[in-house]
Amino acid sequence: MIVMDLKKVEHSINLIRDFIESYNRVAVCFSGGKDSLVLTYLTLKALSEVKSSPKIWFIVCDPIPIEENRGFCQYIVDKWNLNDYGEIIWYEDLVKKYSKIDFEIAKDKIRCCMELKVKPLRKFIRDENIEVLITAIRGDEHHERAKESEISPREDHIRLHPLLNWSLIDVWSFIKENNLPVNPLYFKGYLSLGCKPCTKPVTSGFKSVDEIIEFLRRGGVHERAGRDIDKERVMEILRSLGYF
Repeated sequence: MIVMDLKKVEHSINLIRDFIESYNRVAVCFSGGKDSLVLTYLTLKALSEVKSSPKIWFIVCDPIPIEENRGFCQYIVDKWNLNDYGEIIWYEDLVKKYSKIDFEIAKDKIRCCMELKVKPLRKFIRDENIEVLITAIRGDEHHERAKESEISPREDHIRLHPLLNWSLIDVWSFIKENNLPVNPLYFKGYLSLGCKPCTKPVTSGFKSVDEIIEFLRRGGVHERAGRDIDKERVMEILRSLGYF
């Protein structure tokens, strides 16, 4: 049985809390995936400990979501009463507001991610004067993300990565130990979730979180094996443009 490192959890909560207490305009990315689920849960824990009243936004789901993911995101928004903590911003709405889809979706991976993910996020950060953007990236997920730091200053805001030093097994162990809701797409064989055109399952499915953890411990398939290979190859370019 794998037990989550409580010091790692405490460090992440403290990091989130310190930044929420120190800044007034904070956005949290909740895509519906396992990592951002844990991030959102930890953020709510941190918010319960702060005495200040910062403005919080939750950026929810993906620019082109898988339908089941959209439903799961709405479920979490309702179940965890995210509206009580901050403003809910659906990524799809950011795309409608800030981008024009006049190209073939997913054909040119750099252009697609730039127009549907990076530009809308940049403009949202600019228009709302966001000071801190909290994301759920992990260093062991992709070698380009491993180059990041927990606190990553940008030109007009700070990116905070509280889960950067968590492992994939850490995330699933935390979900199991805290009985967090699980996106049903994982039980259908997905290991990593993203926009619909660039995401697919990598196995036939799982019956439980224990099965997922055991599958991952055996190490037969990389976590991002179901993500579009062309996009994975240009991750360095995408991240230089603002993708996280």
